[in-house]
Amino acid sequence: MTLPKRKPKKKRSVSTAKAVAWGWMSKYIRAKAADESGIAECVTCGSRKPWKEQQAGHFIPKARGGSVYFLEENIHVQCDVCNRWNGGRLIEYTRYMQETYGPEIVDRLLEVSRETLHRKLADYEALEFEYREKFNSLSMTKGDDWGSE
Repeated sequence: MTLPKRKPKKKRSVSTAKAVAWGWMSKYIRAKAADESGIAECVTCGSRKPWKEQQAGHFIPKARGGSVYFLEENIHVQCDVCNRWNGGRLIEYTRYMQETYGPEIVDRLLEVSRETLHRKLADYEALEFEYREKFNSLSMTKGDDWGSE
C-alpha cells in the first residue's frame, strides 16, 4: 500500500508575511489606545469610535520605507476620513506628535525614515508573533468580548 502524495506546503511570501504582521500591529495600536469601553480617539480630529472602526495611521507615511513602517512611535489611531481621505492630516498629526513626544522624537523619526531597511520573511514573522502576543495580552486585561474583531 502506498500513501498518497502530499503537496508540499507553499512557503509564505514576504509580502503576505508583511501584511499579516501589519494586521496584528494595527489591531494592537488601535486596541491599546482604546478606553475601558473600547472607544479610541483619532489623534488628528478627535472623533471617538470603537477601536475596531478606527485605523492605525502613520505619521511619516509608510511609503517612505520600511524603516518607519513598524515603529510604534510613528503609528497612532486615526479615523478613516483623516487617514485615508485627508492624507493623514499632517499639520494636526505633527502637532499631536510634538505635544505627545516632543520635537526631538519627530526629528528622530524623520532621520530614521531616511535610512534603508530591508526586512526578510523571518523579520516579518517575528513582528507578527510580537504583535499577536501584545494584542492577546492586552485583550486578556480588557475582557473577552472587548478584543474580538
